[in-house]
Amino acid sequence: MSDDGFLINESHTILRYIADKYAKGSSWYPSDPKGRAVIDMYLDWHHSNLRFGAANYFRRVFFPKMMGKPVDTKGLVPYEKAMKTALSTIETHFLGDKEFITGSKPTIADLSCLCEVKQLESVNVDLSAWPKITAWMERMKQVPHYNVVNKFFDAFVAKQKQQEQAAANAKL
Repeated sequence: MSDDGFLINESHTILRYIADKYAKGSSWYPSDPKGRAVIDMYLDWHHSNLRFGAANYFRRVFFPKMMGKPVDTKGLVPYEKAMKTALSTIETHFLGDKEFITGSKPTIADLSCLCEVKQLESVNVDLSAWPKITAWMERMKQVPHYNVVNKFFDAFVAKQKQQEQAAANAKL
């Protein structure tokens, strides 16, 4: 990302930077050290857990499908296991009895988690085993600008599902 010539990379660093520069002290990334620590704990956990499982699973399904190649289902096993473990941890630990990942309002932790979980839609991961996550995703859809930010991805997923359905119908 470039902000007036200042180049910055790494998704969580970018989220922190944007929150500090454009929403300083807001609930997205509060100035309170304890509030930040809770968010930072999730973000640090995210990279080694949810990102490891979900992103690797996504890549190993999405790209072969897009290139018309078979998916290596045996190669998916460790990533599927890690993804499911991470989703269960989000369900029970991070969401638990809260509305959002770290409390009663969405934060940059929710944005990071949402990006990772949403991409699973495009590879047909059934999230029904995690009802708190699916309810949280519905709450995230109410966040201002959700539809603008997700417009192209949601259209892509809808088109992909139509193509998959057409292909399945053609085999009948």
